[in-house]
Amino acid sequence: MSQNNAPHDETFRISFIITYYNIAPDMLRQCVGSIVALDLSPAEREIVVVDDGSPIDPQPVLEEFGDAVRLVRQENLGVAAARNRGLEEAQGTHIQFVDADDCLLKAEYEYCIALARNDRRIDILTLDYLQGKRPVDSRRETTKSACMSGPEYMLRYNLRGIGWAYLFRRSLLGHLRFTQGLVHEDEEFVPLLMLRAKRVVRTTARAYFYRQREDSIVTNRDQAHLQKRRADMQHIIAGLQEKATTLDEPEQSALLRRVHQLSMDHIYNAIVLTGDAQVLEQTIGWLRARGLFPLPDHKYTLKYSLFRLATATRVGRRIMLWILS
Repeated sequence: MSQNNAPHDETFRISFIITYYNIAPDMLRQCVGSIVALDLSPAEREIVVVDDGSPIDPQPVLEEFGDAVRLVRQENLGVAAARNRGLEEAQGTHIQFVDADDCLLKAEYEYCIALARNDRRIDILTLDYLQGKRPVDSRRETTKSACMSGPEYMLRYNLRGIGWAYLFRRSLLGHLRFTQGLVHEDEEFVPLLMLRAKRVVRTTARAYFYRQREDSIVTNRDQAHLQKRRADMQHIIAGLQEKATTLDEPEQSALLRRVHQLSMDHIYNAIVLTGDAQVLEQTIGWLRARGLFPLPDHKYTLKYSLFRLATATRVGRRIMLWILS
């Protein structure tokens, strides 16, 4: 489709929001460089780096890119607050979050740019990703789905609760922001954003490189950190479940599917991250009290159905502990 399908005559522009805290200079340089290398004119590109009170100053690296990058500083308030600050600063028609230790893969991200530029009615484009220790760009045949609403997308596909997995229109946000202080705040933000979308396109473009690091939030096995992760996930599950009660169909069913999947993930993480039968049973007890255990009998995916059956009994859960932990 042509740009004549734009909802109004705004100039196409992507705001790339990079949150930064103590990332090695070479990684930050690679991150920003991957954005600058994209086929976007200066008028179509805005790069906002939010320094979340980092002891390592990003400015020496950013100066290498001249006026292509805008640096914003704040006290150390965490990723959610840094992303919210980036959203306040952003002026583009579209938003793309990028973690400072990751980067975009030129060939396939430009495929996504073309889709968003040429059909300005699209609210959200989903991205696929590669992960590892070193990015490798490639060209391959990519596909896209037909447009569907956000609730239709959530009913049809498993939702990836990662902020950087979506290129979306800034106007979709309204007053929606990340909740400050949560671990994995994306898990709350993404489904609420998706519910607002009238036109979502799913792509197979491996456009984002996620760098695996031993000191990341996901790999941190500190007991206090794991306890906070569990508490924050319960806060998110409860909040989304309560939000669903205020919605009509199909939004309610769409959000409840996400709640049920997060409940499954919550059980899985209790098994894999702790290997502790007592923690697992505490997790089960909390979900049971909210009417979320046994996991609701829906045919979402084969994995969900099998996991539901395997964890329905105490014996099954002990076997899962033995296998997975």
